Amino acid sequence: MFSTKSQAPLVFAMIVTFTTATAVSSAVLARPGEGPSGHPGGASHQGPGLMGRGQPGGEERGNRRLRINHLFDSMDTNDDGLVTLDEFLAKPAEKAAKLFDRIDTDDDRLISEAEFLAAAELRRERHPDVDRDAVRTCVEEQLGEALPERPDPETRFDAIDANDDGFIDLEELTAAKTEVAAGKFAVVDADSDGAITLEELAVSMQDQRERRELARTCVEEQLEEASLLGE
Repeated sequence: MFSTKSQAPLVFAMIVTFTTATAVSSAVLARPGEGPSGHPGGASHQGPGLMGRGQPGGEERGNRRLRINHLFDSMDTNDDGLVTLDEFLAKPAEKAAKLFDRIDTDDDRLISEAEFLAAAELRRERHPDVDRDAVRTCVEEQLGEALPERPDPETRFDAIDANDDGFIDLEELTAAKTEVAAGKFAVVDADSDGAITLEELAVSMQDQRERRELARTCVEEQLEEASLLGE
């Protein structure tokens, strides 16, 4: 039984999509001093230059920018143009409560290992024809880097169960999800100044989108190959 609790952030991170900050086109990002000055540091939330209208793919980029702006505004609760760690962690804590309620099917305010494994099995059943190991290999080849190892559900459960009582309570799930979110904050906060700007958030979300599209392409290629082979 895996019980090294210091691994909880890593193994729980495998429940959610991985994220790393990379560069994106400057045409999609706000720059300091550009546009309306409603947010310090140039975190302008409007303006045709940022929206990319009238250019190929401009509408799609504009819609994407609006989603980024909306997400940033929802986290920037004091409207100072920066997202602090405390502000960033508020949403993961809320999501932990909703996730807990979905997994705790008998409503006893405890998640048993059986309930945890059942939830994991439901996720696998959503894509029964997908060879996850093959997709992983495909993504790694395209990225040119190895992805973090994905622990099995039993290992994830044991890591989140901090007191080893055989159950996960809401406090344990929230703590695990919050620790993972804190690690993500450090990645998104590219300059390590303790706050996330609109530009830093946009860079991180662009990277996530590109990785999701890469994984989707790998899945589609795998299914197409299986269909051609009559599998």
